[in-house]
Amino acid sequence: MLTLYISASGMSAVRLDLPMSLDGMKQQMEIVRTKEQSNRPVLIYGTESQIPILRYHLQSVKLDNDATLQKLNQLAETIDGMNAAGHYHLSKSLDTQFQQNLDDVLRIAAHIKPASLAC
Repeated sequence: MLTLYISASGMSAVRLDLPMSLDGMKQQMEIVRTKEQSNRPVLIYGTESQIPILRYHLQSVKLDNDATLQKLNQLAETIDGMNAAGHYHLSKSLDTQFQQNLDDVLRIAAHIKPASLAC
């Protein structure tokens, strides 16, 4: 599972457990905007998953269009379909020095093949 913590101002957070329907995600973003009384874009400011480095790469992604929301759902589904070896290989495949964008993370995750930790 991929859990996102989203906020418009960093003051308060709403938790999203992905995958989730686009309508559900949009409702949660409206809750953030209403709660914070903000017109600023809703951003990811934290994550929880089997891939701890994802927080670094997804932090500050703007949730401003359906395409981004669909990509996040696709990433969550890809991670859910991996075993522990896949999680390990994805963690090691993500750059630790340069922040990669959502498209890069999704592309890398899609290329992780089922394997064992012995590989």
